[in-house]
Amino acid sequence: MNKVNQQILIIGLGKFGTSVAEQLANYDCEVMAIDNSYETVDAVAQYVTKAVKVDAVDANALREIGVNNFDVVILGIGDNIESSIMIAL
Repeated sequence: MNKVNQQILIIGLGKFGTSVAEQLANYDCEVMAIDNSYETVDAVAQYVTKAVKVDAVDANALREIGVNNFDVVILGIGDNIESSIMIAL
């Protein structure tokens, strides 16, 4: 990564999202990881700055965590295309 101290939001902590979170732990980035499962949030909490259980389909919940304040948002939801589209919108 060229820019340090980026604020990155990872939405979805399946295999892809968790792998990205683990890799970003090696860089000087602030990473928030969210998922709708407490288990996955707890599993990735050791790698990221903050891990929170959030229903990302809920636009109000995303606003509450400050989705617009992040430099990068990684959308890692691959098993539900409808949810991915709604979150991206």
